[in-house]
This record gives sequence, structure tokens and C-alpha cells, in this order.
Amino acid sequence: MNNKSGLTLLELLVAVAIFVLLATFVAPRFFVSKPKEEREKFVGQLNSLMGFAWQNAMFTNKLHEVTFNFGKKMIFLKMEGAKDKYGKVQYVPVARAYIKTELKIPNQFEFRNFYINSKGTQMMDMIPTAGREGEVFFYIVPDGLSQEVIINFFDVKDKVARRKRAFGLALNPFSAQFELYDEFKKP
Repeated sequence: MNNKSGLTLLELLVAVAIFVLLATFVAPRFFVSKPKEEREKFVGQLNSLMGFAWQNAMFTNKLHEVTFNFGKKMIFLKMEGAKDKYGKVQYVPVARAYIKTELKIPNQFEFRNFYINSKGTQMMDMIPTAGREGEVFFYIVPDGLSQEVIINFFDVKDKVARRKRAFGLALNPFSAQFELYDEFKKP
């Protein structure tokens, strides 16, 4: 009669196999980000870009342009530069060490409306004008104010009853920060 305590090789292999099987199902859930987290991360990065543009506009005393390029799925920050030979102001990319002045728009976003208030006029829907491949831009002026902007979009990764979830972003013209809403916003 052998009364040795311990595990046999077969028992050890079965235990390892069960552990590996569980890990293959559980581990991916820790590394896959949820649509809400991706959306909030994007809004945070956009607000960081806007905060820098707001500060830089006041510091340099120059008009800043925030450009959404739908074809490239990018957001660019530009500032007022020299005038061309016809007297038209040229906007040049803002370049700063250690500060991102470009932002990639996640592929999961489908833009529906982009409303911009220009000089106290009624807000205009710019997406149909620009098209899905064009550009839309708005300004932050040297006194720290920005144009009023509302952006409505769908998050195709986040679905409710098999429909894409709608969201809205509204820019506070005094702080140049976007607020995220769980519905489309109207001007």
C-alpha cells in the first residue's frame, strides 16, 4: 500500500488544460475595450486638443482653426499665419513638441450633423454641404471664445435593439470643451 501524497502527472495535465481553457475565454474580455470607453477616450482627447487650442489662441493672439477631415478621419489644429498675395489669411498647422495637434477619428463613428454658428447667424448643418469626404472647420478666437458647435454622430459599435446608438457633442463656446450627450442635440 502506497500512501504518498501529491499529484500524478495526469492530474497535473488535466488541471493545466482546464486553466488554459478558462483563460482563453476570460482573458479577451479584459483586453477588449467597450464602445463607451472608446467614445469617452475620444472625447477626452478631443477636449485636450480643444483646451490646447483655446490656450494657444489667447497666448499667441491668433485665430485658431479646428478642422474635421471626414475623408482622412482626422482632426487638425491650424493657426492664423501670413496673408497670401491676395490678402487672404493662410492657416498653418500648429506644431508643438510633446503635444498632439492632430487626432484620429475612430472608425466606429458615423457623423450625421455638424452645426456651426457663424457670427450670430442661425446654426447651419455643414455635413450635407461638406459631404462625407470633405472638411468642416470652426474657429477659436484670441479672446478665448469659440464658435458654437454641435456634432451628432452614430457609434456603430454600440447598438440598442439592433440600431446604431446616437450621440451628440456640444461645444461650450466659453471653455472650448465638448460635452457628450446620449442623444442627438438640436441647435
